[in-house]
Amino acid sequence: MKLSHIVVVVLLSFVTVLLTVHYMIPQNPASSAQPVKETAFQRVMRTKILRCGYILWPPYLVKDTATGKLSGFTYDVANALAENTGITIDWAQEAFIGQEVETIDSGRADAICGAQAPVNPMQATRIDHSFPYSYVPAYAYVRSDDDHYQKIEDVNAVATKIAVIDGDLSAVLARNFFPKAQTHGLPNSADPKQMSFDVVQHKADIAILDEPSFLNFIKANPGSLKRIPAVKPLAYYPVVISVRKDDGQLREFVDNSLQYVQNSGQLDAILDRHQTDAVGILRVGVPYRNARE
Repeated sequence: MKLSHIVVVVLLSFVTVLLTVHYMIPQNPASSAQPVKETAFQRVMRTKILRCGYILWPPYLVKDTATGKLSGFTYDVANALAENTGITIDWAQEAFIGQEVETIDSGRADAICGAQAPVNPMQATRIDHSFPYSYVPAYAYVRSDDDHYQKIEDVNAVATKIAVIDGDLSAVLARNFFPKAQTHGLPNSADPKQMSFDVVQHKADIAILDEPSFLNFIKANPGSLKRIPAVKPLAYYPVVISVRKDDGQLREFVDNSLQYVQNSGQLDAILDRHQTDAVGILRVGVPYRNARE
């Protein structure tokens, strides 16, 4: 064999050995892997700040127009959760009804903490909801002098016009229970009271409202609306805190914290202070009882 051939064979053997060793030795995954994105839960634990989105909806959550200060029982519940766990709440982003998913996905908030109720089933594909810490019933209301609607079944007629807010439970319930009726739509930025005002002003026949919203309106406008007789509410909606679908750790943290707020008696104290029983907000039953009861 010629010397040149021997050299070629040696070089090829050497290259083969190098390639074999390269692929046999485990590579360090940290050198090639993309950096792992911090979850909302991890950021909350690191910064000790929970950034809350919120929806203004009296009497659940109210903003003083002069000072900008927030108040309401959902505000106090979220702050109690934070105080118990050594974090603070940054009420970072106001949202309109129906914008909960977009507010969280945008990164402007870790959770929706105020006046939040899961009214749109489609949101369940994008966000998760916490342990419910109260419930609210929803009914159909009509002008006090309107005797056309004697029972709830009378609402489902083509001549009926129902005031609804886009993305609100009013729109969902109108579609589900009264498919024959027309809707008088309001944007999701509308004041909740506008549905009631539009019924009073004959722009619509019916308003579908959670009971606290009705009682809040009737307090300022006595004798203007009445509830259509019904055996039971159209629906009951839980009051919750919502987080991203893929952040189970944050949801568990919120769940456990809310259960402590309830079990410690703080929740009852908050609801008592805001007199929520008088405005139709229902308390969550405890999952236990005295054996002698």
